[in-house]
Amino acid sequence: MMAECEKGVKLWTIKRSQIDANPPEEMKKKIEERLSKLRAKKHDFIPETIVGKGPHAYILKNWVIHRGLGAPKTSKAFREAIRLTGTDREHQLNTKTLLRMKAGGPRYAAFHKR
Repeated sequence: MMAECEKGVKLWTIKRSQIDANPPEEMKKKIEERLSKLRAKKHDFIPETIVGKGPHAYILKNWVIHRGLGAPKTSKAFREAIRLTGTDREHQLNTKTLLRMKAGGPRYAAFHKR
């Protein structure tokens, strides 16, 4: 009798309503407002390989930074320093930035706080 009760797998059905596919205007506005306030991820850890065996193993992960100092995007100051250096419009750069460009290059000049 117990075996009969435990037979089979219970199936759950998920029903979706019309509102999921076609929400009203006020709900669309709420959703858009909520999504616009979300910030992008700062970083991700992507698993690469497992080193070792058993309980002494560990996972090597790749660290991908999306925002901040390690991100592949450059700052506005860096882009301006690169764009104007070596042209006839080089005089538009800040004097301190120009001096720092000559001393240590564009990366050194870009991290200067004005």
